[in-house]
Amino acid sequence: MNKTEIPYLDYTWNPLSMRCTPIAEGCKNCWHIKFADRHKNNPNISKDRRDAFAGGKPVLIELESPLKKQEPSRIGVQFMGDLFHKKVPFGFIDEVMKIIALSLCINKHTFQVLTKRPERMLEYFARSIIPATENGGGIRVVYDGKKSIRPAGLLLADLALTKAYKEDCSVDIDDWPLPNLWLGTSVSTQADADKNIPTLLQIPAAVRFLSLEPLLERIDLSEAFNLWCKGEKKIDSIGNVYHKSARGYDLIKQIIIGCESGPGARLCSLDDIRYVRDQCKDAGVKCFIKQIPLPGCRKCRFEPCTHLHGHKQITIVSKNPKEWPEEFRVQEYPA
Repeated sequence: MNKTEIPYLDYTWNPLSMRCTPIAEGCKNCWHIKFADRHKNNPNISKDRRDAFAGGKPVLIELESPLKKQEPSRIGVQFMGDLFHKKVPFGFIDEVMKIIALSLCINKHTFQVLTKRPERMLEYFARSIIPATENGGGIRVVYDGKKSIRPAGLLLADLALTKAYKEDCSVDIDDWPLPNLWLGTSVSTQADADKNIPTLLQIPAAVRFLSLEPLLERIDLSEAFNLWCKGEKKIDSIGNVYHKSARGYDLIKQIIIGCESGPGARLCSLDDIRYVRDQCKDAGVKCFIKQIPLPGCRKCRFEPCTHLHGHKQITIVSKNPKEWPEEFRVQEYPA
């Protein structure tokens, strides 16, 4: 688990070594693929991890690292790839979810899972919720004081995990979804929004969020906002009925916005960012602007520049809100 410069997180936790595959327009300049290419021949890591980075079977690593960090933190899960990639077995996802559940009685971290594959996320959670319904619901999380994590059956039926560095403890959670688990999907284009948002809305979550990064075009969320804000009852894929007031089941609670960065970046306009920000404000959805494109030059950045020395005017991606126009300094979190 590593400290991160992603401004809405404290840490990123990548419990899998894996290689993701492009699935949407936003994947074109993915930095994860470049990382995987660097490490698929890295002699300093195990062969199974090298194979995973080359496109072979994913490998579980560093499962217990979030439990060692005592201060409550915001943690991004598997931002180096996609936890819901088709190559990731549901059994591996179970192990990740066990750690997230166990965190509730150790350090109360908040975990954010972001996917470009919400349809597989829906398949996973529908599968996981059914055993809980048959067994009366609820999660039982138990420490047994040993060093290794042992299998515990289906998620939400009985989670048994272990930890050597803390007294035995247990916690019963009476309802699903886990209150410290946020679920989100990536949206870069209108086509992404039309495809991914309705699927995400079918998945019960304490907090649902969208990541509009990289934002590649103007995106109209009016249809989605109508879905979220009508307050009418909905029936999810396994027959549960939810209302707007029921722990936010029918709401997206946060939208993260950011332009593309890096070599070959396809930059959106400030108007595109403003358009989404205004839609969030009108719908009462929290908005977090991560980075924006601004005119400047390599040497002076955004300071007054007379170009007397041949400075070339370029567009710079700024991650520092102090450099932004006041109207874009919006970084809100759900309550």
